[in-house]
Amino acid sequence: DEEPADGDYATGQSERCGSDVSGFELSYFDGTTWLTSWDARVGAPQERRVPTAIRIALSLGVGRHDPFETIIHIPTSD
Repeated sequence: DEEPADGDYATGQSERCGSDVSGFELSYFDGTTWLTSWDARVGAPQERRVPTAIRIALSLGVGRHDPFETIIHIPTSD
């Protein structure tokens, strides 16, 4: 839950950008099905492909909370 304070990941400086993160899940849409992983390496199931969309689910705090969810559509996908 940290990112660089100066926006430059090469410097190693960071600042807290979230707290009490209790869940973080990514799902990848291949155009037909939501998948729990994506592997675009040569010889992998999604070889040299980009997902059509990525769903992000983020839960904050302890106990049972409904996650914040958003879907990002990837314009460069097939």
